[in-house]
Amino acid sequence: MSTTPIGLGHFAWGVRRQASPPVGRAALVVATLSVAACSPADLTTCGPGTHLDGSQCVADQGSDTDANGGSDTDSSSDTDGALPEDTDLPPGDPDVCDDAHAAWPRLQPAVDAAKNGATLWVCPGTYSFVVIEGKTLTLRSTEGADVTTIAGTTSHPAVSVDTATVVLAGFTLTATIGDGNDPVAALKVDASTVTLAHSRVASVTSGAFDVDLVRADQSSLTLNDVVMEGNRFHGYLLVSQYGTLNAHKSVFRDNAKDAGAAPGVIRLLDSTATIENNLVVNNALGSPALGIADDAASSRAIRVAHNTFQGNAFTGAFGLSSVIQAGPLDPEIVDNIVEGNDQAYGIVTTVRAPSNIQYNLAYNNHGGKDFSFALGATHNISEDPLFVDVGGGDFHLDPASPARDAGTPGAAANDVDGTRSDIGAYGGKDANW
Repeated sequence: MSTTPIGLGHFAWGVRRQASPPVGRAALVVATLSVAACSPADLTTCGPGTHLDGSQCVADQGSDTDANGGSDTDSSSDTDGALPEDTDLPPGDPDVCDDAHAAWPRLQPAVDAAKNGATLWVCPGTYSFVVIEGKTLTLRSTEGADVTTIAGTTSHPAVSVDTATVVLAGFTLTATIGDGNDPVAALKVDASTVTLAHSRVASVTSGAFDVDLVRADQSSLTLNDVVMEGNRFHGYLLVSQYGTLNAHKSVFRDNAKDAGAAPGVIRLLDSTATIENNLVVNNALGSPALGIADDAASSRAIRVAHNTFQGNAFTGAFGLSSVIQAGPLDPEIVDNIVEGNDQAYGIVTTVRAPSNIQYNLAYNNHGGKDFSFALGATHNISEDPLFVDVGGGDFHLDPASPARDAGTPGAAANDVDGTRSDIGAYGGKDANW
């Protein structure tokens, strides 16, 4: 493949490499994976704050057009930069963040200029909110979520996606909410297909405002290896309405409600969902950790399997809550551990004799109310799961745990080592995390 790069902004032809990017700088590598060689056609148009100079988009001198259409004379809100295309550079290679290539002062113009189907490599730094509309696009950080942040404002979520197909990988999404803010803080998805992977949603503060952190409406949303932690909020951490939600190998921990709020972790409203191999631990909540609200006539498929809910506290004016609350349907709720949650019942359903809630372990929830139904032949148990180290945050199972080899039987459900599946977040065929 040709490695001749395209200049974006100030950068012209050629690549000058250095060992690492300067402190306080960030950059973008724009790569289109569907072509064998790079050409100026990889840019649809020049982005805001730039103009066409021959075959290149060159930044306007002394000005930058922001994502709201305004103009300013500096880029203090972003650690800046954009890099040329170089498809042979692997993820995480610091050479792609050469200071000589820094040209885009904001993330939004690079997103706007990228051709449909492109991949944008984003170098370390803190970027202002971004809006992605009507295209297929992948944004990947070069060095991971710890050093690459997209920050929302009092009037915009960190990332908004509308009628698009988007992959976001390796970012921290955050925001501070103020009066008049959009009711979504970190990631807002409308009529789109979005994957958020290897990322964090952290340090969001919503004050007195009813705000969800991640919400998808009439969309397909996938979370894989996402940590949502240290947020103070009023709404839900994750909401899917009239769409599809897939959450895998993700952690929801140490999030707290504001005074008088009734937040929860995951809310499903008339949505198809697979929620599997996740940890939901040590959150201060006012609504169910997982609330499933569905039309009684709906035939949507919902699978909640191999999750661990532990040490969540439910307080507030609404009184007792529940950890998992299922509506009029009989969703598949299997192989979960629900243990030690304060002021909350364990697994609650309005179905008097559920047939699809099996092989779960619920223990030591409020008042010993672990299940809302008689166990009968459901293979659910109520025993201490014997985690390795709750205080140290290790929710693997002790060798003597009753949850070991107690999950759904059958080869298709076996653990990765071929034995019968364990109950909890580290059991099942996909528990290699």
